[in-house]
Order: sequence, then C-alpha cells, then structure tokens
Amino acid sequence: MRKEMLSAFVKPDEEEDKDRHLIGALSRGLEILRAFEESNAPLSNQDLVACTGLPKSTVSRITRTLTIEGFLVHLPKSGAYRLAPTVLALARAFHNSTGIAEIAQPHMQELADTIRGTVAMGTRDRLDIVYMQICRGVKHVRVPQAPGTRVPIATTAIGNAYFHTVAADEREALTALIKRQSQRTWPVIEEELQRTGREIAKGGFCVRAGTWTPGINGVGVALRLPDQTVVAFNVGGPSYWLKEEGLYEDIGPRLVDMARNVLADATRRGVLMR
Repeated sequence: MRKEMLSAFVKPDEEEDKDRHLIGALSRGLEILRAFEESNAPLSNQDLVACTGLPKSTVSRITRTLTIEGFLVHLPKSGAYRLAPTVLALARAFHNSTGIAEIAQPHMQELADTIRGTVAMGTRDRLDIVYMQICRGVKHVRVPQAPGTRVPIATTAIGNAYFHTVAADEREALTALIKRQSQRTWPVIEEELQRTGREIAKGGFCVRAGTWTPGINGVGVALRLPDQTVVAFNVGGPSYWLKEEGLYEDIGPRLVDMARNVLADATRRGVLMR
C-alpha cells in the first residue's frame, strides 16, 4: 500500500532527468525518511526497499548518508535503522516557525474543556492532514491521537475544511491527486466534497459522519493565514458521543468562533508577521 501511494508522487528516473528543478537523489532520500512515519519499529534496508520500491543499492547508499548526516541511527545488532533526534529538532522548528500553534493552544484548550472533548489542529502533508497540536478536555471519551497523527484530506472533516479553504490552484491539484488515488471511490468522494463545500460556504464549518472510520464523527474548520498558509481544526470522536445534530447545532459554531479568535489573537500579537 505504501509503495502504491508513493507512486502518485515520485517521478520515475527518466522523468526526473527532464525536470531541471528536481534533485532526484534528494527526493529519494526524503522518501526514505517518510517511510518511518508509518512504523513504530526500526526498519532495515530490506524493509525500506519494500516500503518505497527503490532499488536495494540506492536504499543502502541513502541510509548510510542519512546516518552520517545525523538523520538516522544504525542499530548494529539488528542492522536496522531508526530516526535520530535531529528529526525531532526539525519538527520543533516547524512547530515554532509561525507561532500559530502557541497562539491557538489556549483557545483550543478552552473549547476542549467546554465541550469536554478533544480539539486538534493540523495542516497538509501530501494527501493527509498532520496534527500539529491536540488539546483534550476532561471527558472520559479519549480519541487515541497525538501530534504527528495523519488523517486523510478526502474523507475527514478537518481534511475537507482544509480542501475548501486553500487557493484555487492548490485545490485543483489536490482534486487531481485524490481522484488518481481513489479511482473507483472518486464519485462518492466528489459528492461528499461538494456537500461539505456547501456547508463551509453557509456556516464556516463542515461535518463528516462515519465516512473516514465507521462510528467516528467530526466537524472541521480551516483558516487561511495572511501568509497564505492554511491550518485546520476539528473536533472528532465516537458517534455515540458526537451526534450529528450536536455537531451542526452546537460544536460546529463553537469551533468557528474559536478559529476566529485564534486568527484575531495571532494578528493582534503580530505572530503571523514573522
């Protein structure tokens, strides 16, 4: 599955050669690093070959280079690799690059406490939304997610909110990629995207009920920041707790207000002008 997903983004070598702006070796190195996102265990060169579809000799050279440069740690006993702390430093640099996560946190926590649930913030990586920050209320229902968790753009409320908030050219490119990946399920996805687009236009938020994972409902909102970066927020959880009518009548409007307060606070404090 991972190999199939990568094929939608990685150009064959002969295509890379035609693109003077693309450094093929760097692109392949980044694919090696991305392979670790889906594994909680160290990966061997053989594992990485299976994940990426890259030749074994290429994988071996890349893992050695990444180890020397401090992005991977080699485990002599097993011969496998794990991510090095350098990657965590990059994640922290990203988290702090705009300051929006820091500004959003108290607003998110206030809403989480009010609804006694979980509020998340994320942004796009390829065809997913990656959670940057999660705030939890005191509700006994806990959604097992953490910063770094990925959810699909195509079938989640936070993903759809992002989709409808980005600039037209990015939305057009996203549409083509989602259509290519989904293939037979595209007509259903397209219909749902049209519906959530109408919801965003009407109320500023959209709801997805059981379309990502059965029994899980969510509501999403997105903001386009002055630098054109788009971040999205959601409240999600089991359908027995987050009923559709409650999402539309109560939590959705609260999430819209929270997002507006985040933007106003960030703009007032000049965080977005860095």
